[in-house]
Amino acid sequence: MGLEKARVLKITPIQGVKATGTWTHTDLLVTGTTLIIGSETYQANADSAGVTVGNIAFGTGLGATCATSVNIALIAIVNASSALVTAATGASASIMTLEYLTAGEVGNVHCTGSATGTWAATSLAGGVNGTVAKKGTIAVDASYLYFTKDDNDVFDQNWYMVTGTLLT
Repeated sequence: MGLEKARVLKITPIQGVKATGTWTHTDLLVTGTTLIIGSETYQANADSAGVTVGNIAFGTGLGATCATSVNIALIAIVNASSALVTAATGASASIMTLEYLTAGEVGNVHCTGSATGTWAATSLAGGVNGTVAKKGTIAVDASYLYFTKDDNDVFDQNWYMVTGTLLT
């Protein structure tokens, strides 16, 4: 095996960051209310037959006064159905935290709906585009060596930083 030629960039790569947001349950969940996350709409209904075509049915927790039970059910539905985000319990049982699946500004999506709760902001926020490079790219700055590895895609925003102590 010989050494392969590598392209070395003299930059400090920026790691891509996933957008996040929080929704807080505030009142009873009633039939017809919606929770909109980007292009996905979750609609509360006793069964999927009454849900608008294209919406994701959310029947668990209708009429429940307990924020914890509604949130647990909603988190389960989002995690089972969403192609955009993952959901988890937030700082308290009545808070749902969301994280966009892909790093970058693409995750800064608008969130709204008539569901009985409030968004901390009107969109998921904080998504940052990373420095995009071909897999196998090496970059250096004054302090570190960085590289991308061959995972799945041709291009990557996920940089790995090499740290350590130089042995003499």
